[in-house]
Amino acid sequence: MPFRSRFPTIVNALGVLLTAVPASALARDLQLLTHVLDPLTIADDKELHGMAVDLVEEIMAATGDHASITVEPFARLLADVQQGPNLAGFVIARTP
Repeated sequence: MPFRSRFPTIVNALGVLLTAVPASALARDLQLLTHVLDPLTIADDKELHGMAVDLVEEIMAATGDHASITVEPFARLLADVQQGPNLAGFVIARTP
């Protein structure tokens, strides 16, 4: 399935993720984790951008919340999100 046809699903999933984070977690230091998945997340010279990163930053700005975004390898991201408090991962995609 081409990326463009899956993009609305990805956008909806990001919205659900950020609205599903409890308000108590947002009151504390929330850390968002992602992995490099071009064109959704791109890490260039310590700068993070891409469609998903831009969308997450816009959602955070609209809600007035703040969170740091860190890039990690996929396996570490999954382990950290499952074990650590106040962590959320985004742009998790299964590819063939």
